[in-house]
Amino acid sequence: MHGGICITTCRDGGLLTAEKGFRVLLGGRLGRHPRLGLPLPGLYSAEDLEKILFHVMDFWMSRPDPMERFSRMLQPENIHVFLP
Repeated sequence: MHGGICITTCRDGGLLTAEKGFRVLLGGRLGRHPRLGLPLPGLYSAEDLEKILFHVMDFWMSRPDPMERFSRMLQPENIHVFLP
């Protein structure tokens, strides 16, 4: 992870941050049919990440087929389910 290293090492103060937090992408996959993860809007704190993870696990565990891949279950219209 490289987040923020450039900002802390910049000697002349040319790089500044407006916001701090984590960007969350869900449901990406590699392989024969790759897909980029769907972004949750905004930036999130470490506490928010824990809430998002619990929402993701609840969503996955509530599905009828436990062998179904998460990336196949996740659709853009249900991404709001994971917001903290």
